[in-house]
Amino acid sequence: MTFQQFSQNQVWPPSKRPRPTNSPQSASNFAWADGWVLLIFWLLSAAFIITWVSLDKAPPAWDQGDHLSRAMSHWQTLQHAQWFSGDWWRELWMQAPTQRAPLTYLMTALVFNILGTGFDQAIYTNLVFTAILLGSTYGIGRRIFSPAVGRWAAGLSLLSPVLIDLQKDYLLDYPMTAMVAFMFVGMTYFWLATNPWSRWLTLVLWGVGLGLMLMTRTSGLLFAIPPVAWMLGASLFQRQWLRFGQVGVGLVISVLTLWPWFSTNWLTVISTTVASTSHGVLYRNDPQANTLAGWLFYIIQQPQLLSWALLGLAAIAWILVTFQTLLNHRPSLNSLPSQSTAIILAPQPGPNLGAVAKAGYGYVFSSSAPICYLHWVHTKHLGCMFLTFRWLGCYWPKPSSPSKIAGGSACGGAQSASPCG
Repeated sequence: MTFQQFSQNQVWPPSKRPRPTNSPQSASNFAWADGWVLLIFWLLSAAFIITWVSLDKAPPAWDQGDHLSRAMSHWQTLQHAQWFSGDWWRELWMQAPTQRAPLTYLMTALVFNILGTGFDQAIYTNLVFTAILLGSTYGIGRRIFSPAVGRWAAGLSLLSPVLIDLQKDYLLDYPMTAMVAFMFVGMTYFWLATNPWSRWLTLVLWGVGLGLMLMTRTSGLLFAIPPVAWMLGASLFQRQWLRFGQVGVGLVISVLTLWPWFSTNWLTVISTTVASTSHGVLYRNDPQANTLAGWLFYIIQQPQLLSWALLGLAAIAWILVTFQTLLNHRPSLNSLPSQSTAIILAPQPGPNLGAVAKAGYGYVFSSSAPICYLHWVHTKHLGCMFLTFRWLGCYWPKPSSPSKIAGGSACGGAQSASPCG
């Protein structure tokens, strides 16, 4: 039973009949409400970072000091900007000649102009990337599942132990995670777009996001290879030549986005990118990629990456989904919920385990996908987690009848675009 059907079956006074959730005014109200929720999340994160910076008086370590020096070099170059001089642009791009790309340093230079220079001010740059991470994670959850899933996913993304540790330091890992999420939200909206104009607009968003991700750190290319290969392969298999061409256009846009910097430093960028893949083994005692310990490394590290709470939520959701699958005996490719928000907006009598399981899985899906990519390049894993999440989403169980769920399912009649479509 959908929210609209539930509402119509009740005896409501005309003045108090709830407005359908798909009405323009209701959608606008949801957008504003979700914006305030995300703002509250961001303010909580900002309060945490400001408190930490005010209490921590330790000098920057080796890597942090190197990043701070590069940010200062960018800031000093921008103090004498000559926007129409090719030599000045070349000097600017040469401030980041390695795989440590310039986007984070340029963002830090803007923060320096507002707050002044210093290591504490550099850490505040993470607040910009926190906003990007929250918005992107929310967008992924909203588009694939529902607004409620997007809100929960954004909030849960701030609870990752490794992200909590990284956002109070000045490294490239936290900006990289945020830009991976930004790239994925553009990719998600492009691939699931049904309107031709919106598909082209989101294509540009994805292409620019991919380029900016590579301008954060070139090793981010490994994060894009599996989904891009999947999109190209799916387009060829389904003979969707226009979509295949659009993916190519998106790749061209990404190349154009990073070309001014890459063309200036291409030799050192390529050499340092290749060399960086062994840094985890040499300097952090990480296992090598061609060993069993290397392939199991991130499975063992999941509690540190996602926290026990998220893993427990995922396990409970998966148990419920498996139980529902055994009862229904038929997976579906087009059964992701689009109206699970109605569970919260219009509570219904009786348990709704199927919808709860879907919501729980959605929270973990949306919030953990960017987090799981963190540090993936050190053992050369090529995005196995993303493909696993896609497989799980494609084989989502669909109830044979909405009436089988006690009290009526808010998702029973809902239809939404599947990421497999």
